[in-house]
Amino acid sequence: MTRTRLIATIALPILLVVAACGSDSDDDATDTGSPSASASEPAEAAAADLSTSYPLTIETCGVSSTLDGPPESILVYYSFEEPLLLWGLGDAIDLFVSFGADSAYPGVNDMYADLEITTEQPGREALIAMAPDLILTASDFAFNEEAGFLSREDVHDLGIATWLPQSMCAQDKADPPADEAEALRNRDYDQVVDDLLELGEIVDRQAEAIALTDEMNAKMAEVEARVPDGDPVPVALLSASADLSEIWGVYTGGVNEDLIRRAGGVNPFRNEDTGQFESLSVEELTVTPLDAVLTDLPLDPGADEALLAQFPTWPASETGSYAYIPSILGGPGMPWAAEQLVELLYPDAS
Repeated sequence: MTRTRLIATIALPILLVVAACGSDSDDDATDTGSPSASASEPAEAAAADLSTSYPLTIETCGVSSTLDGPPESILVYYSFEEPLLLWGLGDAIDLFVSFGADSAYPGVNDMYADLEITTEQPGREALIAMAPDLILTASDFAFNEEAGFLSREDVHDLGIATWLPQSMCAQDKADPPADEAEALRNRDYDQVVDDLLELGEIVDRQAEAIALTDEMNAKMAEVEARVPDGDPVPVALLSASADLSEIWGVYTGGVNEDLIRRAGGVNPFRNEDTGQFESLSVEELTVTPLDAVLTDLPLDPGADEALLAQFPTWPASETGSYAYIPSILGGPGMPWAAEQLVELLYPDAS
């Protein structure tokens, strides 16, 4: 899977090479003021010097944009607010476009109170007035001209850089190229980790990104170790209206698929021919036994019981195994979402 390419020079400690070549003197080699004073100091310098060199050119989804310095004004469309909040960049988020902010990462939900949250993307005049440095988005819909939004090229002409992870180029894109569609369908937890590291580079928070992803990986390993041996549990993630007046279908790919697998589940609707999402009839759902069912957004009070009652043939309807789990579609909270899913699928697991 091809990652977004960042054409930049990272400020690495090249003084080690200069010191090694500049003098043969033992005095120089042992001078405590020199970068080569000990074998450990260059390694420590390499770990500490993780600042990003600007200007930084970002190439993603076939389009380039440039950041002149660390972004001080960021607009977030639909995702990627969580790492910014965790990295101390909440004050740099001037606008967060979202239809529902929720995270499984401990403590993040308390941070949303300080954000300006809207469901409306700003138009050209508003963007000019706001003059942000960077727009982060998880969907190509953010630049859909038919929906009345500015194209990426138009946004770049205003001097605003943009970032959409390479593996998400097909998200909400009409008729995406086959390689982009396949990348989105197979987007997994490891790709989310890579994207967070890349985002850390973009916003000059590389050390923080490394610390966060290390924490995530440790938590994910802990959660996976709790999954009992045996056949995976049939579970599906549905997309439905909050009142269940409409059930649009089931997710059959993407990060949620990987999270379900890591938590000891299996999606019975996934096969080699399915895309990222499949529209299904009530009849198709009825004849597919599910031991647990999830929804991508929380249901209205009592709607979970109505959902299970609508499909009495599901084993989940007998056990009441339903959940809405934040971060199941990606983000720093994924390992904690996996933990919640393990607890749903294996309530007796230690």
